[in-house]
Amino acid sequence: MTTHRAVHVPAAQGSLELVDVETSSPPPGHVRIAVQACGVCGTDREFVAGHFPGMSWPLTPGHEIAGTIAEIGSGVEGFAVGDRVAVGWFGGNCNHCGQCRKGQFIHCENGQVPSWQYPGGYAQSVTAPATALARIPEALSFVDAAPMSCAGVTVYHALRSTHAMAGDRVAVLGV
Repeated sequence: MTTHRAVHVPAAQGSLELVDVETSSPPPGHVRIAVQACGVCGTDREFVAGHFPGMSWPLTPGHEIAGTIAEIGSGVEGFAVGDRVAVGWFGGNCNHCGQCRKGQFIHCENGQVPSWQYPGGYAQSVTAPATALARIPEALSFVDAAPMSCAGVTVYHALRSTHAMAGDRVAVLGV
């Protein structure tokens, strides 16, 4: 069994604990990311406090993730092992619900957030839906990209939804 290190919070208001967890292959439509950096957001404090509905414990915080793709699940296209990627608050969409079918991915009825719906980036490895990925340019360090993955990726996906509804308006913004 292969393992990696991760930070766990055993229960709401619990202390951060460094633990070994099993490293598993990504399911279809997902990738496993070797985490290089993970930003710290005020929302992480709220996750640790247990202030979101339906949370499960132990929790691995961190939704400002930057790293390289280490493994690809079946059905993932357009990405390769070694690609530099980021995952932020917008942690994936289903592509099937009414909102996704309208191109409004940021409003996905089954949207996911790292830390909340799956383990976050305070770990050496994280598995995320391919729909959550944003590419990191070579000129941007992982440390600089990690916090951008929260605000930047969330804005990107909102603009992507706008593009699906409004056509060329996003192209004017250079996205």
